[in-house]
Amino acid sequence: MMFRLILLILMAATTFACTNAVSVPNGSATPGNAATPAAKKPAPTQPEREISKNVPADLEITISRGACYGTCPQFSMSIKADGSIEFNGEEFTETVGKASGTITPADVLRVFNKFEKIGFFELEDEYSGKNCPNQATDQSTTNISVTANGNTKKIRHYTGCVENDEKHTPYPPGLLDLENKIQDIAESKGWIK
Repeated sequence: MMFRLILLILMAATTFACTNAVSVPNGSATPGNAATPAAKKPAPTQPEREISKNVPADLEITISRGACYGTCPQFSMSIKADGSIEFNGEEFTETVGKASGTITPADVLRVFNKFEKIGFFELEDEYSGKNCPNQATDQSTTNISVTANGNTKKIRHYTGCVENDEKHTPYPPGLLDLENKIQDIAESKGWIK
């Protein structure tokens, strides 16, 4: 009986030591360095990209945001090369229904340059499900597209798609920020709360 008790204690101690081992920078993990946290993955960086000095004549940017488990604004909006904006508020927006407005050519160029800076045309077509590292279940889905110089790119982005780290940073880097910058235009017009 004593033998079984000692064997059970040794098995428990071995299991505890193995589950508490953490990777260390040199790649080894032992119970002796289990208290040392794993090396953090460096934050992804965006490569330097050439940005346009002029707005493409065929530029059209569209965005739509869907429902979440809360009061996320649900709307669609388009921005054209000439700065004209068409907005349609659906729910949890200050303006429900259609509205239109304009932004300056400089603002149109700034928005287009944000697409270029994150390499929008090189991103995946969808960020949800299997190409999303981690998901929060209560967020909205954003559909965003840009047409420029005869090319069109559309992305479906579940905004609860985040990196697997303790800060839950948006994934991919820059996309959520771009979407929010476009939403800021609608907010500046008073169409979204």
